[in-house]
Amino acid sequence: MNIFRNLSIRSKATFIALLTSVIVLVITLFAFIMVEMTLDRHQLVERAATLAEVIGLNSSAALVFNDRKSAGETLAALAAESEIEVAAIYGIDGKLFAQVRREVA
Repeated sequence: MNIFRNLSIRSKATFIALLTSVIVLVITLFAFIMVEMTLDRHQLVERAATLAEVIGLNSSAALVFNDRKSAGETLAALAAESEIEVAAIYGIDGKLFAQVRREVA
């Protein structure tokens, strides 16, 4: 701290202002990162819920008419979604009706 003591008042003020700016910048950057992580997770959950609702609506006829092929085709539409690895439709009895798995390479 001997170096700081020998600086002029102008240099000390400049140093303090610079140090304060760097600290505020680091805190702001951390806050932005946390907000982005929270928003990304929230958007992913909302997107998954929307897709589940759409698949549920589109597969209701397949369940009523016991058409496993149609249910599989409905689930195959999820291949465009890179975040989804496994999707399944269960009947009212709780048994697996149709399922699609993404091939992991």
